[in-house]
Amino acid sequence: MQNKSITILFQNIRSILPNDQQLKKIEENIGYKFIDLLFYLPNRVIQHQICNNWEDLEDQKKVILKLFIQKHYNPFRIRNAPYKIKTTFCEKTIFLVFFTKKTGYLKRIFPENTEVVVSGKLDIYAKKYQVTHPNIIDSIINFDKNKLLVKPIYRQKKA
Repeated sequence: MQNKSITILFQNIRSILPNDQQLKKIEENIGYKFIDLLFYLPNRVIQHQICNNWEDLEDQKKVILKLFIQKHYNPFRIRNAPYKIKTTFCEKTIFLVFFTKKTGYLKRIFPENTEVVVSGKLDIYAKKYQVTHPNIIDSIINFDKNKLLVKPIYRQKKA
């Protein structure tokens, strides 16, 4: 005699869930059957170190920093020079580096004299610390409690 409880896994998701926007997103990104939900695992996991002190910083590490934006440097004379933003972290300088021409956008999302939480890969170039193309983090992160942030990366069904 065959077990009937396993047949639920091969049923269509629409049979149980109501018809709304979340159902459409589940079907687009994961699949149409319940078994697709069980095997929807991340491809890889990215770990970011949450840094509170200057001593926590290491070269070639993915970090999350709370920075104070000081000044924007526009490379108008040198054609291929990157756009730099001077920031401070624990009263020492870290540069945010962008290889883009959309400087108005960068001035809008990184306003001067404000604090911003960014994540990215920390590099040392010419004895200066810099983060190239950092991402702004909007969510609230407890800098006192956490030391590590783990982000799962899932596959995309559609390109």
